[in-house]
Amino acid sequence: MKTAIRSFLARLGSTCSKDMVGFSAMIIALTALLLSGWQAREQRIYEKARMRPALRPLTVGEADEVGWYFLNDGLGPGYVQWLQVFVDGSPVKGLTELKQRLGIPAEYPLTGFTPIPVDQSYLATDPAHGYVVREGTRKPFAIANTRRGPIPSEVRQAFAEARSKVRFEMCTCSLFGECRELVWGEGIGSMKREIGTKCRVVPQEFYGRDEFEAW
Repeated sequence: MKTAIRSFLARLGSTCSKDMVGFSAMIIALTALLLSGWQAREQRIYEKARMRPALRPLTVGEADEVGWYFLNDGLGPGYVQWLQVFVDGSPVKGLTELKQRLGIPAEYPLTGFTPIPVDQSYLATDPAHGYVVREGTRKPFAIANTRRGPIPSEVRQAFAEARSKVRFEMCTCSLFGECRELVWGEGIGSMKREIGTKCRVVPQEFYGRDEFEAW
C-alpha cells in the first residue's frame, strides 16, 4: 500500500513538474512576443518623429527675387494637403486672382506651383509628385525673379505691400499621414493649430480651386 502511494505521488509530482515547465515556457514566449510588439511600436513612433516635416511659407525680398516659397526645414519630406490664401481677410481661388488682388500685372509671369488638394492614397501611387517638398528644400509658390529680366518696380512694390495683407492657412502632412494645420502671416509667424492624424476637411474656398476643377 505504501509503495502504491509513493508511486502515485511520484507520478503526480512528475506531471506537475512537466506542467509547470510548459506553463513557464508559455509565459516566456508570450512575454517575448509582447516585448517585440512594444519595441516595434516604439520604433514606428521614433521613425515618425524622425521623419516629421516642418512646412511653412517663406517670404523673400532679395535683389534677384521676391515673393513666397514653401520651405521644409523639418527632418522628413512632406506635402501640402490643402491651402487657403487670404488677401485682406478674403480668400483667393488661384494665382490669377492673387495677382489681381495684389496689383501685379496679369501678363507678368510668376514662378511657382499650386498645391491642389491630394490625399495619402494618391501620394502612395505617385510619391515623386511635385506637391511633395523634400526635407531641407524649398519650392517656389509665387516668385518673381530676374531670370526673365529685371523685376519691375510695381511688382516689387506689390509684394512689399502684400506682407501686411496676406495670410496663409494650410494643412501639411508627412508621408506617414501625420498632419498639422498652420496659420501664417507677417506679424503672426508660424502658429501651430493642431497636430493629429488629420486636419479639417478641405475648405470650400481653397487656393487652387480653379485649377482643381479644370484638372
